[in-house]
Amino acid sequence: MTRRRAGIVSLDFAEIHDAVRAGQVDFILTNPALYAELEKLHGIRRIITLINQNVPGQPAMLMGGVILTRANRTDIDRLAALRGRSFMAVDPLSFGGWHMAWRELRKYGIEPERDFSSLSMPAPFALTPWSGWPPAAPSGLSRSRCSITGRRLASPSC
Repeated sequence: MTRRRAGIVSLDFAEIHDAVRAGQVDFILTNPALYAELEKLHGIRRIITLINQNVPGQPAMLMGGVILTRANRTDIDRLAALRGRSFMAVDPLSFGGWHMAWRELRKYGIEPERDFSSLSMPAPFALTPWSGWPPAAPSGLSRSRCSITGRRLASPSC
């Protein structure tokens, strides 16, 4: 058996397509939406499927995103109240950090590119109210990794 050297490379959403296209990676661990896109565009195939376990021993059967609003912004109490305001999300290619919320917003007649005063996607998965969230963005989105109850989130709950 020939010895081969292996390594792990961290790629952001924008770098994954280029790395696959150039044949720079042999295996990819990514979100379901990006996997489907890579399968269609570049012909990748799954050899295993990761089952997330948010609670040890309990596979996560659902994935989602959560729209968060600063606790002091009581004027934003429904999706319609996001119109005309700035909004932050993870990345245009993030399944839980953009795609799922984008669909829900459109379902309620909100077109983010048109209806938000600004839409920025600078954040990794760490976009949370306790991670240095800029005050200029009263609302934002993060993929959900735990159950969040209540309407306002003022501190970490998981």
